[in-house]
Amino acid sequence: MRDQRIEPTVPRNESCLRRVRPAVLAACVVLAALPLPALAALLGTWATTDLDDAQGLSGIEFTIDGVTIRPLAGAYALGEDGKPDPSIPLEVKSRVRGRMLEVTVSSKDLRARGIDPGRAEGLADWVRLHLSRQAAPYGQTWWPSTLYSADGGFWFTAHWVLEESNATSWEAVDQAPQGKGPVPVAHRLVYEPDTAGEFLPIHEVLQIRVSRRLWSVVPVLTQNPSEYREELARSVFIDFWGGAAASELSHFLGIMGEIHRGRFQYLTILQNWEVGGWDSILPDSVWMPDYPPNPSVGTIDELRALCELGKSMGRFGFRTNYRQLRENAPSFTRGIAHYAVNSDGSSRGHLRPADWPAVVGRQEAEIRDLFAPNASFTDELLAGASPSAWHDFAADNGNRSMRESLARQRGLARLIRTTHNGPLGSESLMDQQMLGEYVETGDYTFMNGHNRLYSPEFKLRRLHGLSTFHGMGLMYRFYEMRRISRCWTTTAAAR
Repeated sequence: MRDQRIEPTVPRNESCLRRVRPAVLAACVVLAALPLPALAALLGTWATTDLDDAQGLSGIEFTIDGVTIRPLAGAYALGEDGKPDPSIPLEVKSRVRGRMLEVTVSSKDLRARGIDPGRAEGLADWVRLHLSRQAAPYGQTWWPSTLYSADGGFWFTAHWVLEESNATSWEAVDQAPQGKGPVPVAHRLVYEPDTAGEFLPIHEVLQIRVSRRLWSVVPVLTQNPSEYREELARSVFIDFWGGAAASELSHFLGIMGEIHRGRFQYLTILQNWEVGGWDSILPDSVWMPDYPPNPSVGTIDELRALCELGKSMGRFGFRTNYRQLRENAPSFTRGIAHYAVNSDGSSRGHLRPADWPAVVGRQEAEIRDLFAPNASFTDELLAGASPSAWHDFAADNGNRSMRESLARQRGLARLIRTTHNGPLGSESLMDQQMLGEYVETGDYTFMNGHNRLYSPEFKLRRLHGLSTFHGMGLMYRFYEMRRISRCWTTTAAAR
């Protein structure tokens, strides 16, 4: 055990990272030998650190204003029985990035089945706030959260990095909004095998933030803003749902054109135009000449004229859906599309992401060649709220980790956007990792909004600059799905 007292060189409420030597900032060590000045920089106050190399993650300890915390006490790899196993070695490396401590955890031990984060000891009274887009729509308390120490008067987060995670799923062991005593501050990470029984090696990145200011610990998203955000912010969204004839839709757009008189633009999306009507042979919407568009809406020429009218007023796009897979879809009967599978080979009920380049690439190219739209919309891409909804456990070209599935989602978005050289919209915008440079717009949904407490601050502080949101709190969703668990998304507890 080592005990060292650190006195920072700046006031308690300011960061002192800029005063830490470059050699310390670049430190990368094994088995929890953390750079000692780092935690003082994060805390911005007197801090005592005790680090036990033999305990790995469990040995991290820090003290702030008399409150001593072991944030990952009892954190070990999960063994083959699904329980923490101290005998499985974990390699732990750390570095300071900005105002956070970043810890990389890895293991090549074939017995490893995940990581249990243990429990933070020493927090005493604590309050958990759910500040994320995933928590806002449904009140999903299983997503990473922010803790407030009532005794210490500081905020604390320990978040695994989604883009780095080899885990199949994240599990919130304790979702209580407040309590006293030991509590998991990070998620349990579970690894599942592919259809050949193979497991990915342990590789995770954990970011730890401690501050007296709430918004210094809530992670900032790393993706770039949408290049179309300012244009879309000046546009009015028209969402054609009803399957009316193209002539009626053209008449409606003509009236809207008279209203705006060039003062602003429209973003128009046509839904229910697909072959056979709404979602009948997904993921296919059109495949000429055998599968033309919905005849009740219009012919190819009529839809092309409608698209041109919409483009003259701003942007126009066609709605698709690449999650659902029907066995009567031509892409399925022709052997191009396949179902994603679980580890045991059973169907997961959705199109496997490995087929997206062929299925999506073909259809989006045909939509481009038929109608030449300058915008697009694909349903359900952001409605799942987690990459785990898009897993495929196939040993051949599958994706069963959070990292792999998120990369496939982003690849799908890039494919659609670049095909039409315009913004992409999606449904409900429940996944914050896709907002910005991947998905530009959509409705900002709250389910059961009349029965729970939430705050607009996360949207304003973390999402507002990334995308444009059309439709805030749709009425029929605002009053539905009452099965919401308790969700605290307020900053009222902040001192």
